[in-house]
Amino acid sequence: MDTSMPKTIIVIGAGIGGLSVLEHLRAEGARGSGHHVILIDEARSHTQGLSLPWIMRGWRTPDEVAVTPSPVALGGVDYIRAAVQAVDPERRTVSLDNGEQLEYHALVIAAGARNNIGWLPGLPEAVESGVAVHFYDPAAAREAHHALDSFTEGRVVLLVASTPYRCPAAPTEGALLAADLFCENGIREQVTIDMFTPEPHPMVTAGPVVGAQLIAMLAAAGIGFFGERTAVGVD
Repeated sequence: MDTSMPKTIIVIGAGIGGLSVLEHLRAEGARGSGHHVILIDEARSHTQGLSLPWIMRGWRTPDEVAVTPSPVALGGVDYIRAAVQAVDPERRTVSLDNGEQLEYHALVIAAGARNNIGWLPGLPEAVESGVAVHFYDPAAAREAHHALDSFTEGRVVLLVASTPYRCPAAPTEGALLAADLFCENGIREQVTIDMFTPEPHPMVTAGPVVGAQLIAMLAAAGIGFFGERTAVGVD
């Protein structure tokens, strides 16, 4: 992009990715130098994803892991609270749900991923009834903590419903933290924990050596690992 003339730079998403882009633009001098930098997001704040398992464990609350852009972080940036409806790369426009249409010279899409509970048949009903929980957003992680904290005996299954998914370490971390919570509550001997995943081993992105070490960590905590299992439904 020719930076000799003022340009319009649009960043979609005010999470860690989008804010990192804004910081890079600040470091490169693109902010406050005549360029029009626009940040678009419908939410007021986002979450430190790495802290979601800690909410599940009960070590954090959703408010404690919120990421809200400060006035300093947004200096020289036009922050628009709206949802993006469409992007037209040929016309170089972004359409918003408020009817506004913005033109751009450069576009960064950092909108993040969305949970799709409805992908697995039966899972929405299981979540609705409280039989199934997850910890991939703050509110759900809080519900997962309450469910685990009130558990008394039986079997808990940590299920990776499909791949790819956000944060390859999270399922293993979640299983270990659940075991730790049950130990703290004095019921570990009354609970069986098993992890099922379509992957051959945990954290395939880190390779088989790390995967084998993680399986050993799970085994040491009394957690069963079952790889290359693909879920087709929840009854």
